[in-house]
Amino acid sequence: ANGILSVVNSAGVTTKSGFTATPDGNVSSTYLCTLAQDHGVLDDGIWQLDAAFGQYARANDPALMAGYVLWAKPFADWLRHNSALRVPVLWLVKRWALAMAHHMEPDRYGPDLIGSAIHTIGAPACRMIGRLNRNTAYG
Repeated sequence: ANGILSVVNSAGVTTKSGFTATPDGNVSSTYLCTLAQDHGVLDDGIWQLDAAFGQYARANDPALMAGYVLWAKPFADWLRHNSALRVPVLWLVKRWALAMAHHMEPDRYGPDLIGSAIHTIGAPACRMIGRLNRNTAYG
């Protein structure tokens, strides 16, 4: 595959950069996708790819991850108790996760245009939030 991943196996996901994500590992970078997986919206394979992408971004784009954590953790916590908005939000989360799966393993997963659009808008927004809030470090 010509994506970020080099190995995917039952023990977890290992990226070309050497980061490994497993369902029981440290995945503090995947609040919304973990919520989606908890509600049966994402399967384990997509979730593992999302966790690996989060770990890759954590190491290579700390401002993006700091900004994401600032809004996504409280939002995911709030969504756990708000079923009316949970369904449409998790639909969008799934779209994003499918786009990341394509980014990580383009030979296995097709592109998702809605997810790519969310990433195109969301990544710079998260990066800006992370840079503006200098009191929050991710790691």
